[in-house]
Amino acid sequence: MSSGLEDERARHDALSILRSGGIVVLPTDTVPGLSGAASAMAAITRISQIKGRAGDRTYILIADSINTVGRYVSSFGCIAKGDLGRIWPAPVTGVFPAGSACPPWVDDTVAFRVPAHERLRDLIGKLGEPIVSTSVNRHGDLPLTNREEITDEFGKMVDLVITDTESAKKTESTIVDFTGTQPRVIRAGSYAWAAAGDSNPSK
Repeated sequence: MSSGLEDERARHDALSILRSGGIVVLPTDTVPGLSGAASAMAAITRISQIKGRAGDRTYILIADSINTVGRYVSSFGCIAKGDLGRIWPAPVTGVFPAGSACPPWVDDTVAFRVPAHERLRDLIGKLGEPIVSTSVNRHGDLPLTNREEITDEFGKMVDLVITDTESAKKTESTIVDFTGTQPRVIRAGSYAWAAAGDSNPSK
């Protein structure tokens, strides 16, 4: 187990594991996440097995910037890139039409977030590709946010656990579907979107 991403050794170890196709529990701007490189099919499969979701790979991807997201989506749907750029980084996840650069496990749509966590964005930038981030829990259970609980429950199933006190205080991200004619909130979370279908969100 390691301390937060402010620790240089923790960042180095996390990057090495992600590059080798491993799994790291990482702090985010919401709850801690089970994470692996988006292109690492072995890591995605392991995450599904840990969560008890074999065959289900509808995971959120986290990117370091909106420009990176733009390389993986066919469009930003019903929200203008400039409007989204004024929202991100933030704990709001967007669902978009998937582009050809997405890994094979992604379906027709893909969920992306650019997190309000500078160290995490820097780590992803160094990795050179987005990462999967899904709450640390078995399917149907509440997400774990406490370092000790995460380590006791999942420490032997992952390659590294990094947490911080901030992510332990957060709730899951708000998810907004941009694939229709208007934005549609499909999960309320830690980002206060004014209302379903409102393209002028507020924090």
